[in-house]
Amino acid sequence: MAQRFEEAGWHMATGLSEAPVMGGRSWLADATLLSGRTVKYESVYRHLTPKLKTLNSIPSFFGQRGYRTVLMRPKDKARPGVELVNHFGFTDTVFHKDLNYQGRNYGWVEIPDQYALGHIRDVVMPTLDGQPEFVFAHLGSSHIPWDQIPPILDDWRKLDDTGKRREKKAKELTKKEIKFQLKRFKRQGAVRLRRLRPTAENLSEYLQAIRYSLEVVMRHILDMDDPPDLIVVMGDHQPPMYKKSDDFSVPMHILARDPALLKGFRDHGFTDGARFGLPKGRIYHEGFFSLLVGAIAEAQDVQPPKFHRRGFGINTAKGE
Repeated sequence: MAQRFEEAGWHMATGLSEAPVMGGRSWLADATLLSGRTVKYESVYRHLTPKLKTLNSIPSFFGQRGYRTVLMRPKDKARPGVELVNHFGFTDTVFHKDLNYQGRNYGWVEIPDQYALGHIRDVVMPTLDGQPEFVFAHLGSSHIPWDQIPPILDDWRKLDDTGKRREKKAKELTKKEIKFQLKRFKRQGAVRLRRLRPTAENLSEYLQAIRYSLEVVMRHILDMDDPPDLIVVMGDHQPPMYKKSDDFSVPMHILARDPALLKGFRDHGFTDGARFGLPKGRIYHEGFFSLLVGAIAEAQDVQPPKFHRRGFGINTAKGE
């Protein structure tokens, strides 16, 4: 992967970022990354989400500077117990129905990563009005159960022809499902969900899912006619098969054509290429916001702001 990017003129720096959760609850990891605040528990998330549009965050940082901010979440659709909400106030959203996918369902997210990325690149982005863009794309083909890996086709549109799509009807919440959702509010020292026992079979399936995800992301980047200045490719959290592990860190790859944009990341432990170092040199999801802003400032010869390794306080107001 690193060699293919290098041959195409990209520079890469890689590090580790510690997630607040392991094995599930992606929305807590996402909220932590985008807000710059540790969101470890469901109750904190529920208290924080009504305030997100008024707090400094990565989307608001770019939005205040004239960027179109685009959120893509292929799995998200309104259903009993779950609202379809744009908590961070992105200017543009792409949810499940917006993708208009007609092909076969694959895995948990149903819509293949290649299709979702192709749609946002070739359908959504050309409709924007020439402003600079910040895009947050949450992908799902590498989500458990890993037993239905989509094919990789030369044209993402042909995935519509892979079979008849089965639209799952929304069902009313059962007592069991309500109990399952209420369990999210349980507080433990380490938010670790272990729903699988690691076996040779599911480890192999997981590896295939990761290979698929990285391959389609790489092809997506290399196929862009007008790629962004900075690209972040990362995992939200580790898979749900660790019984005892204190390492909640995930790989984070930073790509740029201008190596100056990578200096701020290298200054905080990121190394050249696709290999990452030891967990002791990691950053944290909540610290990524200030690291990103600092790296951009440094590349423009502007005094970078203070690096908040553990993020901002949960009560930090806008402008602070």
